[in-house]
Amino acid sequence: MISKSMEKALNQQIALEGYASYLYLSMASWCENEGLEGCAQFLYRQSDEERAHMLRIFRYINEVDGHALSPGIKEPAHTFKSVRDLFEQVYTHEQKVTRSIHELVSQSYEEKDHTTLNFLQWYINEQREEEALMRTILDKIKLIGDTPQSLYFIDMELDKINQMTAQAEGGEGERPYDNYPFLIKNKRMKSQLATVALILILTNSLISQEQDSISANDIEPPLRLELTIDGKTYTLKDGDEIKLKGVAANPTVSVRSAAFRQFQFESVYFEYPTHFAYTYEEDFGYRIWSLDGSDFIILMFVYDVPVVLDELVDEMVAQFGEENCTITPFERKLGEIPCAGKRIEVSLIGQSLNYEILDIPYPDDKKRILAFQDIRDETGNSSSESTLTMQQINTSFKLIK
Repeated sequence: MISKSMEKALNQQIALEGYASYLYLSMASWCENEGLEGCAQFLYRQSDEERAHMLRIFRYINEVDGHALSPGIKEPAHTFKSVRDLFEQVYTHEQKVTRSIHELVSQSYEEKDHTTLNFLQWYINEQREEEALMRTILDKIKLIGDTPQSLYFIDMELDKINQMTAQAEGGEGERPYDNYPFLIKNKRMKSQLATVALILILTNSLISQEQDSISANDIEPPLRLELTIDGKTYTLKDGDEIKLKGVAANPTVSVRSAAFRQFQFESVYFEYPTHFAYTYEEDFGYRIWSLDGSDFIILMFVYDVPVVLDELVDEMVAQFGEENCTITPFERKLGEIPCAGKRIEVSLIGQSLNYEILDIPYPDDKKRILAFQDIRDETGNSSSESTLTMQQINTSFKLIK
């Protein structure tokens, strides 16, 4: 049996945990309306956890012959200045909850209530983890920034946390937002088009053979080196040998990474910045190469079946929301090759994304699509990374037969 003073203090903690659940639910709604799916998903989960914390105390009070009271919870805020402001409020509230738990622990010591003291140990560990998590999220937001251009990456970081949490819990599980109608998916184009392609492939039942095993496609194009001897530059790959004639006895030699790597897959060749991250994935009927810079992303899709580019674009627009997209026919000459496609201007949560999706003509049965994603600045101008990369692609692009 617990004392009346302890019963009262634990009921106050119930109210505090209940308010946290309501607050995070309100924050999740705000994020969802702002198109921040990753943040919303994270906060929905946090709201569920806080309610579980509340019920844990509620049941404990009744187990030790007290009377748990359903709390009257004040209405939380519904709007927030920014994502950073929102998570600063989350962190502040978690600190408040921690202080309250510590006060309960101190009261348990004073009353020599060892049962409650033992019960509260779980909350001490839980709050340490909660504060550490919120502090990590705030650090990431401060590092990335919370400008409109940065929100995309903040949301991706929260989505990574969601995925890790789901894996730790043994799978995705059903969440309160899983069955909601889809409004806006602020995801990378890679997953958008891959999913769309699979839908089209499966719908048309056009594939009957299995994919080959993973091949050299997984291997990133090698880093090229620029060797400069007495002002003359030679471009080499790892392991290349070079014979030099007429070199002075004491030459001046320098070595540095070349500015660009060579992409050469599925008969498509172009050069792209060395610092871009390279990934490759394949599934039943398609292959995707992704070259990711800071603001600019290159993706090449190869499908083993006829796929209509307009259908892919329509499905992509449906994912973002037609009201958020402006679509225009588009032509671009890559090297000496004229390519037609669509340009999509997407406006989400104050951020401007530009997509160019081009049909690459080639005389075989495969479908090749080259796509570019650029994050525009606040005035709508292309990123400097986009300008540099496209200049090199336009100069180096060719089809190899």
